[in-house]
Amino acid sequence: MKTINIIQSTVCSLFAFTMLLSISSCASDEGNYDYQEVNQLTISGIQDKYEVEQFSDLTITPTITGSVAFDESDYSFLWFIYKYNSKEMPDTVSHEKNLNATIAKSPSSDYALVFQATNNVTGRVDYKKVALTVVNTYSKGLAILSDVDGMAQVAFINSLDHVTENAFEAVNERPLGRGPIGIWLAGRNSNSDQLIVISTEDSVVCCNNIDFSYTMNFQDLFFFPSSPGRLENIIHGQYAFDEYAVVDGKAFKRDIYVWSDAPSTLPKFSTHLSAPGKVAPFNFFRDNITGYFYDIDNKCFLYDAYSNLDVLSSGYGNAYWDACDVGMDIVWGDVALSDDRQSHLRAIMKDDSGKSYLLWGVKGSDFDMETYDSWNFIVPGGKREISGDMARATIFAISSMDPNYIYYAYGNKITCVSVITGNVISEYTVDGGSIDCMEFDVSDTSKMYVGASNGSKSANSGSVYVLRMSTNGQLSLEKSYKNICGKIVDFETNTSEEE
Repeated sequence: MKTINIIQSTVCSLFAFTMLLSISSCASDEGNYDYQEVNQLTISGIQDKYEVEQFSDLTITPTITGSVAFDESDYSFLWFIYKYNSKEMPDTVSHEKNLNATIAKSPSSDYALVFQATNNVTGRVDYKKVALTVVNTYSKGLAILSDVDGMAQVAFINSLDHVTENAFEAVNERPLGRGPIGIWLAGRNSNSDQLIVISTEDSVVCCNNIDFSYTMNFQDLFFFPSSPGRLENIIHGQYAFDEYAVVDGKAFKRDIYVWSDAPSTLPKFSTHLSAPGKVAPFNFFRDNITGYFYDIDNKCFLYDAYSNLDVLSSGYGNAYWDACDVGMDIVWGDVALSDDRQSHLRAIMKDDSGKSYLLWGVKGSDFDMETYDSWNFIVPGGKREISGDMARATIFAISSMDPNYIYYAYGNKITCVSVITGNVISEYTVDGGSIDCMEFDVSDTSKMYVGASNGSKSANSGSVYVLRMSTNGQLSLEKSYKNICGKIVDFETNTSEEE
């Protein structure tokens, strides 16, 4: 068995592959010759895509047939890989027909894997190219922040289902702080460095998104750091330009798009968006419209007016509700960008009398090219009082797959209801105790992550369920990971690759 390191460029296979892709033939000869039929090979038994974890074996046994015949002794074979959009030379994997190799410690990324068979007599080359993704323990998968006896712990499930139950401590040989709050991938979808940020009541730490090693304290991402604050959320939109952090009810902003392929420094939070009151830690920025926030003191929606948070444009309220004067406390809120490019806002509110309501509407903006005036607004779509388990619930989720379905969790049951009518669409019950956390994947919008536990916060009391949402709102179990963490507080997906 051969061990390979993708970083090394030990054999100059690029020339052979370049020649392979540029082969052409033309002949003009008036003589009389006896031409033999070209033996064209058909290569099968190779998948279109492979995903391999570092240090694991990659075994492929191709099946080859010829249009005339196939004698293996007449051919030379070559397996090689190269990284997309890279100037590095390809790396030879094997000279055998059947591939049997171990992926050594190499950067997680996407590669092309090429198999070619060369006829030793005619020089004809037949080949097959497929996709190869290399992942390491922490580079691609789901991070789970949980509470274990009051301490924050992070478990990680990589894309190949390898579970590390206490990832941060396993890598850094020290525990996280007490009182877990949230976990986020900062710099998502940008070309700046990306970091896993873990917030606790004690501190906020930033980790390398490839190997989970400690990188810095979160305060180092501010130009003017103050005393350590309570990080409540990191918010990013559809496009990788702006990112917000909510710290102690204050909103901070940074530009995460770096106009360089190799930034020398991390983009830092430089702008404190002053607001009349404290803002809620909910995400109203999963679109291409500026960041919206909810003022929990003045009970109204605000928007990013570049240097401060300002009240939305008036005149868009209606008989349902008014974004400039909601007048209720927010329990939960989110937006989902649908296929028609509408940004659908959903929120659960509670009034002074204790009644709970579902509010929905469409987030929007407009701009006058002549006067340079701009408007940021929410057009309310409806308001409905809710009761029962939905009113008692604190765990909600929506998906851009269909924003007209809203899911809530109470006890061990997830219920899907129609936003418009309030009718129950589906119900799903988990077998792992009470549901503690629930959210949809940021990129795979039909995939839902659910965390459930027995409530004890003891080690291995929590389980993760991966559910799949159908177009009619039904949920079905895709896989589960039993007893891998404590009481789950937050999820985050890491789809990053090492450059």
